[in-house]
Amino acid sequence: MAELKERIKIIQNELEILKNESSEKDKTLHKFRTYFQEEVHKRDKGYAELNKLDFQRRQKKEIVDQQINEIEKQNVILLALEKEMLQLRHQYEVT
Repeated sequence: MAELKERIKIIQNELEILKNESSEKDKTLHKFRTYFQEEVHKRDKGYAELNKLDFQRRQKKEIVDQQINEIEKQNVILLALEKEMLQLRHQYEVT
């Protein structure tokens, strides 16, 4: 009987140790999950910032492309006017 009581006491101590270990592991798991969620949030925030900057870049590129097209159009007009001016000059010099 004493041997059985001793064995029960040992098992209860082992149970207490396992409960403490489980509690520690739960705390560690909770800390890890919290850390993981924070990192996921940082990542998502970074992606959002990246998307925002990419959108701004595309808008600015579109403006630059429009300005390039406008410059090219004005260059064509300028060349036509220069050609016409040379023709008029030549025509004036001939007469």
